[in-house]
Amino acid sequence: MNSKSSRGITCALFVAVVLLATACGTLQIDTEPIVSETEVAGSAAEVSPDAMDEVTPVPVEASVEAANVEEEIEPPSKDLEITDLDETWNLFTDYRLGFSIRFPKEMVTFRGSCTWNEDEGSFRPELAPVPVQVFEDTDAVYIAAEYYYELTGERQDGGRSYYDECNPVTNSLELLQDPDAFKEPYWKLVVEDIHDDAELDSFIKERYGPGCSVGEQLPSVQDGVYDVKIQSDGKDLAESQCPLNYVTVVKYFPEGNKVVAWDRGQANYFPADTDYSVVHDQEMEDSFRFLIEGSMETGGDLLSYSNSEYGFTLHYPSTWAVAEVNEANFVGPGSRSVQLSQGTVTLAIGYRRAGEEVALGGSGAPAGDFEARGTTRMLGQDVERYVIVYEGKDKVVMYGEPGPGAIALGGLEFSARLSDFNPDYDSVELSQKIQDEADMILSSLAIIEATGASNSGADNDYRGWQPYTNEQLGYSLMVPDAAEVMSLDPSQRVAFIGPEVDGKPQFQFMVVHYDIDAAEANNFMQDLSEGHRAFLESMGKTAEGQVEEMVIAGEPAIKLSFPAINESDPRDDYFFVHDGKVFTFSISHFGGVENQALNNSFLQSITFEQS
Repeated sequence: MNSKSSRGITCALFVAVVLLATACGTLQIDTEPIVSETEVAGSAAEVSPDAMDEVTPVPVEASVEAANVEEEIEPPSKDLEITDLDETWNLFTDYRLGFSIRFPKEMVTFRGSCTWNEDEGSFRPELAPVPVQVFEDTDAVYIAAEYYYELTGERQDGGRSYYDECNPVTNSLELLQDPDAFKEPYWKLVVEDIHDDAELDSFIKERYGPGCSVGEQLPSVQDGVYDVKIQSDGKDLAESQCPLNYVTVVKYFPEGNKVVAWDRGQANYFPADTDYSVVHDQEMEDSFRFLIEGSMETGGDLLSYSNSEYGFTLHYPSTWAVAEVNEANFVGPGSRSVQLSQGTVTLAIGYRRAGEEVALGGSGAPAGDFEARGTTRMLGQDVERYVIVYEGKDKVVMYGEPGPGAIALGGLEFSARLSDFNPDYDSVELSQKIQDEADMILSSLAIIEATGASNSGADNDYRGWQPYTNEQLGYSLMVPDAAEVMSLDPSQRVAFIGPEVDGKPQFQFMVVHYDIDAAEANNFMQDLSEGHRAFLESMGKTAEGQVEEMVIAGEPAIKLSFPAINESDPRDDYFFVHDGKVFTFSISHFGGVENQALNNSFLQSITFEQS
């Protein structure tokens, strides 16, 4: 970040700022790209050096050294991908078998370690976390512990066994297929082609017993997929030809002619801690998705966003940028939200816990007629879609009942709205492709374990950015690395200007500050709002949606939007009062292009020193 004392810029209250769509990739929040990893070939493994993340980590430190656990594996496969989602989860995608599922990076197992008992003079197994591995067979996938510890050197004394040795055993496809080999709990996901209900019934009978049959087919969390219940023959377990006394999962995708089934057993197999207070099994099941042609799950450049504080995650194409907005830094319509943007188009997803007094989004709507347009599948629910249509063009898509109502999902409440912030409303038209991508983003929403730790302020929230501190006025903010800092007097105004592209800077933020007395401050926001509305009306422009109240840096703020007038570019000006000074943040949109994710990242980073 370069600092200069002067440059040929106009020092006015409202200064132009350009945010080109090419800057969308600057901000990344809790995201990792889905990249090809290594095929799991039946053994614990060491990933090639150029792999993004380890698919099969080396054993964790235990009471006994985990020696000789690593083995060579086959070269990377284009059919499989392991994606690092966050500290807890990986995403496994099998393009050959046609599904994806999340799995935890670690699980606690009974033989995760072993310890020497001095009093007994013997090794004993010990509950401990071990890495989780994925093993692919021809028509099945195993999710299991990467290794376990085996007690050997057995001797008997008084009818009890004692062991002189304890050694790690690397799990493999061969061990998992061997009916006589010891196994820690695991899942085996079996995949089979099914063309009709008769074949589905035959699959059920062959897998679970001749007395079993197809029961209810309930809509799953994924559109077009059904959770199949198994109907027993009603006989006692000892006499039944459908002897099921454990949990089964059967996922059926009729249009894809495919079924995937696995057994969850009588207990949870994937605990996160030694007292089993947190288990991952249900979250794993809920994350299962078939790879439907044309959906985001079929691959491409796909990114993941996870909110560990509230406990949800979603996927989105890399052509979209993501930003977090919350009441601690910048609050507008959809006060606590994840905002995904592509050019001037933004999908705002508001969220809160059930009963939490946080606004989900504004109830205002632009000109047009409401049309019901089917539903979008979100966490097992069909959520209504409403499109605002004006002069035959789709302008806005609202999910759920129109207004500030909440979509209740998994103990959380959400709102969702797809809008185009192009100031030329007449030209706005949300394409079907954009709407389909927004629907798929929402359908990828999944509940994960909430840690209560905020995502805001994490180091990787602003990769490619660095802090700027105005020591005279005691505030700090984040700006892109490429920005030049321009100021004749930092106590009055500062500009942050990006490198030029086609003769115009990529971005330019202007911060202006000046003193205000207490009497003026009392009516400052109201006077600004009324003055701006009058100004727009005098120019023959509508004032609807051009004045918004919000919070910036913990202070009540107001946003005034200026449409393009004559040859000027549209811009947004943000005002608030802090410690006897008015702060104005002016952001212009050259060419009418607004990178909302970049704007929000700049605004939400503003903090003041504690007085």
